[in-house]
Amino acid sequence: MLRDGVILLAFQAILLGIAVLLLFRLRPLFGLVPLYVLLGAMQILQVLSGAILVSATPGIAVSPGSAVLFSAGLAAVLLVYIREDALETRRLIYALAAANIITGALLVSIGWQVDAPGTVNLIGVPAAVFKRTAYDLLVGTGLLVLDALGMVILYEALAHRLRGLFVTVAGTIVTVLCLDSVVYISSTLWDRPDYLHILCVSIVSKALAGLWFASIITYYLQRHERDPDAGDVDAGPRDVFSILTYRQKYELIKAASVRDDLTGVYNRAYFNAHFADLLQAAREAHRPLALWFVDIDHFKLINDSHGHAAGDRVISAIAGAIVRSRPPAECVARYGGEEFVAVLQGVDIEAATSAAERLRREVEQLQVADDLDIPLSITVGVAGFPGDAATAAELVEIADRRLYAGKNAGRNRVISTG
Repeated sequence: MLRDGVILLAFQAILLGIAVLLLFRLRPLFGLVPLYVLLGAMQILQVLSGAILVSATPGIAVSPGSAVLFSAGLAAVLLVYIREDALETRRLIYALAAANIITGALLVSIGWQVDAPGTVNLIGVPAAVFKRTAYDLLVGTGLLVLDALGMVILYEALAHRLRGLFVTVAGTIVTVLCLDSVVYISSTLWDRPDYLHILCVSIVSKALAGLWFASIITYYLQRHERDPDAGDVDAGPRDVFSILTYRQKYELIKAASVRDDLTGVYNRAYFNAHFADLLQAAREAHRPLALWFVDIDHFKLINDSHGHAAGDRVISAIAGAIVRSRPPAECVARYGGEEFVAVLQGVDIEAATSAAERLRREVEQLQVADDLDIPLSITVGVAGFPGDAATAAELVEIADRRLYAGKNAGRNRVISTG
């Protein structure tokens, strides 16, 4: 029997996860209405199954309504928040709240009808059941709104502090679910002798469900969804959804604006705006700083003979090699078509020259494509602070001049003097 209970709970979690993701995936065809209808139905089922406890292990009983349905509902709200805009999330939360309030009022009225003289109750459901369901639905609606608001705030906070989509999504869902258990059970069952046992079971079961839904949401987002575009978050009245989403998406756009689309390293505008600050930080810390100016040799020949797609692969591969270089660069930027710059903080010109030589040898060994019959190589000009120059513009000029000295000398070399 215990095994059957666990299997049914797992089946419900899998079914709901697939259903939510499938309906969300099909939104270009049907919109989000089918998903919202499902969430509304899940709210009703959550209330009806809230008093059902399924044996999971000896001495531990889990409510499918609390652990599975409620967790799935919050996960679906977070999915909409991440991939749609603030306006859509607000619509979802407010629509569910309004629908549940109306449904609760109808349940109360049906309970009155059951008690009314002359009413024939064919299935014998007492009026108290309708009234209790209405009460639980309204309480659940209030918790849903509060949990959704808390989830928005927490997701925004974690998205700026944690690395990795799964960690952020799981941290958001699990934390909100656990706090919900503490608040709800402590406010309703605090006087029971088995209060702590019930609380622990609720927290563990919701945490496990939250991890499951976070896992499938992360997999879905990484495999089937593009990065979200900036939505029109200013439409309609401003509230916590629009304010927080605006901040996150503004920062996503801001971050993307300083990155090179092909390689993911910084672009020239970012380098030009920040190199002087990096040099000033080195000056104040009395530390050396080195600058690499890197050019891909014979790149035009690669493009002309193998096409721009092959050229793009070469650029990306060499950018990756520069990023992986040791010592690591503080800032790697694509300066031009096949030119890169890299800033090495705390590295003197001798160490920077040795590192550039290692990079040059690594590039010679890169295997970008089987049909690329042109040997890969780079030429690097190296300049150092404070020995070569005292300003950012002078360092760039010297590194650039040494780069072209290397190209004129036959390419595939590192030049750090002259």
